[in-house]
Amino acid sequence: MAFYSSGGAALSAAGCRFEGGYGRAPQSYANLVQSHGPCLARFDQCVFDRLSLSDAATRAVVFTGCTMNELLDPAPRGPTFTNCRITVIDQAKKWDGELRRRDLNTLFPQWRERLQRR
Repeated sequence: MAFYSSGGAALSAAGCRFEGGYGRAPQSYANLVQSHGPCLARFDQCVFDRLSLSDAATRAVVFTGCTMNELLDPAPRGPTFTNCRITVIDQAKKWDGELRRRDLNTLFPQWRERLQRR
């Protein structure tokens, strides 16, 4: 879960990365947003990798100039997509936990060492 709200929320992100496959359950299903109240979100020039946008379907969400790699589901109806590039993961691989598990060292080389220095 990249973004969670138990009440109303508004979010604006520009030039950010949202990637599934990390965290406490890296091989589980990763959702971009989950909100239990009104939610407005705008994403400009962001990258989304290996996660689901399905919960964004019931929210007021705008994606502009974003790149979406290996989404876990086809892009939902509801959000606005403007000048976005979207690919969907092969459905035969969708639930392959090992394929979806990501190595944090690839994204943040030597992250453990950097934490130990502090």
